[in-house]
Amino acid sequence: MCFSLCVSKCNFFFFFKDWTYPMRREMQEILPGLFLGPYSSAMKSKLPILQKHGITHVICIRQNIEANFIKPNFQQLFRYLVLDIADNPVENIIRFFPMTKEFIDGSLQSGGKVILTFFLIY
Repeated sequence: MCFSLCVSKCNFFFFFKDWTYPMRREMQEILPGLFLGPYSSAMKSKLPILQKHGITHVICIRQNIEANFIKPNFQQLFRYLVLDIADNPVENIIRFFPMTKEFIDGSLQSGGKVILTFFLIY
């Protein structure tokens, strides 16, 4: 999957050009201290891997209907930001940018690391 993304809102700016995501079932560090991975990369069985990488914060992106089975697993160990976002072309995801940026910045400024997880169906 290659994509170019340029978003600027409230000093929120990411630029990825021709970036690939080859290990889709594992978490990967995409920027220093910021990891991307499917929800399965933050499951209970993955706790040793999360700790090995120094993860302190988890962003969980899910749909409302997934709330019954996509839940924070380690609330006593990590800070969570759970975003219920519909997977459809008219969903206004920009409204989530400021709180997500604040969450990521707060983690990185305190020396933490963040994983952004999403539910993935193949």
